[in-house]
Amino acid sequence: MTLAAPKSRRGKFTLALALVAALVAAAGLFLWSNQAQAALPTTITELDQSPAGTVTVAPGSTITYTATATLSSAATAIYMTFEFTVDPNLVGPVTTCGSPVVDSTFVNYNQAPPEFGCHWHAAAGMLAGAYTTTVTGTAPASGVINPPSLATGAICDDSQDDGDCSNNVGPTTYVALDDNSPADLGVLTVSGVSVSANATNLVGVAHTFTWTLPPGFTCESDVLLTLFRSCDATDVVLGAGTTGATVTAGPIVSDTTLANTSTVTVTIS
Repeated sequence: MTLAAPKSRRGKFTLALALVAALVAAAGLFLWSNQAQAALPTTITELDQSPAGTVTVAPGSTITYTATATLSSAATAIYMTFEFTVDPNLVGPVTTCGSPVVDSTFVNYNQAPPEFGCHWHAAAGMLAGAYTTTVTGTAPASGVINPPSLATGAICDDSQDDGDCSNNVGPTTYVALDDNSPADLGVLTVSGVSVSANATNLVGVAHTFTWTLPPGFTCESDVLLTLFRSCDATDVVLGAGTTGATVTAGPIVSDTTLANTSTVTVTIS
């Protein structure tokens, strides 16, 4: 007959205590984690457009979108991101940020259309007040500029600290943009201008016409819509009644930088 040692109740009791202690520690960690990802306080947003409304603008006109978020009180969140999309037709967009804390700008070209915004970091938490993201660019030679999407624009306590509100985890605040005061978003239609000149010369006698293009203006053939301007022969149309004349030179652009004033010359004979 073989005698077996009795099972130890003390051992089971000790194990149970250890298990309970582990559960309490895990619960404490869970509570701490929730508190670390604090949401933002009441936040009011507004997106403004200049020029306001659905209007026609000239090529080269300055277009500005300003998004404002007002925090009603200080927040424990140490990261915050403000983002919205901008129509790719807006030429040379530049982002500036305004806030009571340290900021930085970013452009997310992985989005279509591109997403512009500001990212804030405050070790002691976000302060109450206004936070702004402003994107300024110029109108192209032609086409339309659609306003930023209110649905995709947002401000958030950026738990991932990566300038992206779409991938946050845990308790977070995601506030969509609004357009209430005033309601000024609209589609901007860019309308170019035509210039003409007349001269009476004998056939075979050269005559040079000169036009001045203001900053932001380029020729209709310039479809690249970059920071530079260009013109070609298709931009010159000889009017009805022109007899025996042909274009012998030009169009010649004196300054190809779109932000500068430039002359364009065309010679016919």
